[in-house]
Amino acid sequence: MGIYNAWCDRVPVIVVGGNELDAATRPPGVPTFHSAQDITRWCATSPSGTTRRSRCSISHSPSCAPYKIAMTPPHGPVMISLDAGLQQEPMKDHGDKPYIPRYVPTAPPQGDSGAVKEAARLLAGAQNPVIVADRAARTPNGVKLLVQLAEALQARVIDQGGRMNFPRTHYLSAPPTAVNNADVIIGLELSDFGPR
Repeated sequence: MGIYNAWCDRVPVIVVGGNELDAATRPPGVPTFHSAQDITRWCATSPSGTTRRSRCSISHSPSCAPYKIAMTPPHGPVMISLDAGLQQEPMKDHGDKPYIPRYVPTAPPQGDSGAVKEAARLLAGAQNPVIVADRAARTPNGVKLLVQLAEALQARVIDQGGRMNFPRTHYLSAPPTAVNNADVIIGLELSDFGPR
């Protein structure tokens, strides 16, 4: 449930777990039941113990794909799955020092420029625009930008409560019924347009 809750709240978490990959050597019963696949955004598995570098995928991976994916919006849990047999195999030598590349963050995803221009055109020409926000503002600056957008458009804002997106005391804060009179509605990171 902890991983599921992290996924629901878009929390970046790196989970390190084990798995019995080889069914030919896996004992029956509990080890098989516990060898489930993951419920995360991404999963890496290190199946081979032939080299020190592959044995150190746990130290190599967090600086690469798992960390980048967890930290790129929308955030979420990722998993590194280590084979149980590999974990139990003794290390015979220390081998080469693992290479950990410098972390370079990934740019957050963004909308197609043509679609963004069309949305801006529709909003600018609307008489009664409404903004429905769920998980859009991730930072205090995100809240500030949402307020600026609403004020520039004089758009009513329905905050679905997924995050603190829009101040409820602001004069443009609106109940879900505000969509009834809207001529243009824009949704910002919604699970759905319906009220919670």
